[in-house]
Amino acid sequence: MPDKFGYLLPPEMNAAAAQFEKWEKERGHDLECEVCGNIVWEVPRTVNAIIGDAVDGPAVAKFRLSVVLFVCNKCGNTKTFAASYMNVSPYSEEAPETGETSGEGDTDGS
Repeated sequence: MPDKFGYLLPPEMNAAAAQFEKWEKERGHDLECEVCGNIVWEVPRTVNAIIGDAVDGPAVAKFRLSVVLFVCNKCGNTKTFAASYMNVSPYSEEAPETGETSGEGDTDGS
C-alpha cells in the first residue's frame, strides 16, 4: 500500500514488477515497446488515478481507478495497469491531513 503521500514502498514496487514479469513469462517473451522496440520497463513510485464520470441515463457518478504505470526506459511510452491486478493496494495507510484511512477508489457521487 502506498505511504500517506501516495508513494509506493519497495515491496509494492517489487510486487508490481513481479506480476509484470509473470505475465511476460506466460506469454513466452518480453513485452516489447511498440514505439521503440525496447524491452526494459520501469515502475514509477506513485500510484496514479484515472478519474471520470460514469453516466447511466440521468444519473452521473464519479469514479476513480487506481493505476500503476510501467514506463519504457528508452522512449517514455507508458503502459497503464489497474493497481489491483498488479498486487498493489490502491489505498494509502492514512490520509495526510486527517490521519484517517484514505477513501481513494470510493464512489460517493460528488
